[in-house]
Amino acid sequence: MEYRHEQGDIILLRPGDIHASASGSENGFTYFCIHSQLQIKDTSSIQHIELAHRIAMLIEAATQATIFDEQNDPIRLSVDRIASQLRISPSHCNRIFKQVYGVPPRKYISDLILREAKALLLQADLPIDRISMLLGYRDIAHFSRQFKRWTGLSPLQYRSQSLL
Repeated sequence: MEYRHEQGDIILLRPGDIHASASGSENGFTYFCIHSQLQIKDTSSIQHIELAHRIAMLIEAATQATIFDEQNDPIRLSVDRIASQLRISPSHCNRIFKQVYGVPPRKYISDLILREAKALLLQADLPIDRISMLLGYRDIAHFSRQFKRWTGLSPLQYRSQSLL
């Protein structure tokens, strides 16, 4: 994919994203890089990084497809299903993803859902039972228990504190 950027633009890339930059001007350009360090012990780290990013993109796409889909289906978020799509074993999928991202894929999925839940809870006119359904929970009690595990607060407590 190609992006055109102008003076003053900021571009954020995930660690390991393969990219190139070229100037359309004869004067060239100046840029600054801030690198984060990946903790990968394997010499085939580039392939692992690329595979982990493909896994992350599939997780993110599946999460977005599930959220706000009236016929949401939690199976879409299955790590086994993503591994199958990539023609790798679930254990290899988990291992590579954790090496690159530092968390297992299921934790990554939980973090995406939590971020969306927090954003939805900031919409005061949206009932919590509707939020629960939009996020793929079969009942509000299960969503409330999970949200409290994640944050230490019930969804209603979170909403009340956040909207002050």
